[in-house]
Amino acid sequence: MSPSTKSYFGASALVTGIISAIFSIASYGIVFLNISPKLFDQLNNLTALVFCSLTPITLILGILGLTRKKDNILYSVIAIGLVTLPALVLTITFINSLS
Repeated sequence: MSPSTKSYFGASALVTGIISAIFSIASYGIVFLNISPKLFDQLNNLTALVFCSLTPITLILGILGLTRKKDNILYSVIAIGLVTLPALVLTITFINSLS
């Protein structure tokens, strides 16, 4: 990549971060649906899979966006914040459930 080429890691991180946040909210929202246990299990697995897959992808894209000179740093910071906060909440909840 030449030094004058604009990169879009920050924008890509923001898009994947928004999708990850939507699936994180959906994971919480399906708890309140009046559905069968089988459908609940399928939806819960789907939302968790998408969230857990997109979180590291967003972090990698966000970090790449932060290190590039011709990238939007604000998009990278917002994307990293979007996926880090829910992941931290889930991690703290998991740790508390162990004790």
